[in-house]
Amino acid sequence: MSDETGTGGETRKRVRRSRAERAHENREALLNAAADVVGESGYEGATIVEVTRRAGLSPGSFYQYFESREDLFHQLLPAVGEKLLAVLAQSSHDAPDAVESEARAIRAYFDFLRSGSPIMRVFREAEIYAPDTHAAYLDDVLDRYQRNLLRRKEAGEFAAFDRDELMAVALLLTTARVEFMRFMPQGTGDSDWIETVFVKIVRQLARGD
Repeated sequence: MSDETGTGGETRKRVRRSRAERAHENREALLNAAADVVGESGYEGATIVEVTRRAGLSPGSFYQYFESREDLFHQLLPAVGEKLLAVLAQSSHDAPDAVESEARAIRAYFDFLRSGSPIMRVFREAEIYAPDTHAAYLDDVLDRYQRNLLRRKEAGEFAAFDRDELMAVALLLTTARVEFMRFMPQGTGDSDWIETVFVKIVRQLARGD
């Protein structure tokens, strides 16, 4: 009896685990589909019908994962943005100093954008369609950036700035990344000169030279 019970219990666990995995996959599929639609047509074009069609799911199944279209919008930017932040962190985690860290990160940033990610349109339009989420995401990005700069300051860099001023530096560099994208020549993906300018700015801030 115990063996049969154990076998049945394991089977039920596998079923539950499989259902949880499918639910996770479906939710990710909806977020990925929504990001693609927003990248192409903006938030206005991201209807439940279109998002579920892209995800290969039925419109009715949408509500198993999100309360509403607005709920999807509120979760979209953090989901897409976390992928970018993970790429930037991975690219620069073992850099010996701030200049090398930022050089690696800015290259990874433009590589990520050139990969076809819709992050920029998702980010910009979230300010209109999900303003609270946009503000919270930006606060999180700035907080992470400031903590990274503080670690660099403890290592002797950014000596000219105190803790509060480093938040302003984080805002300056974050805004620069976003706005530099406007000046990348369309269709060429040529970001070399932007990367060079960005690294010069960081060098001046970090070392004062």
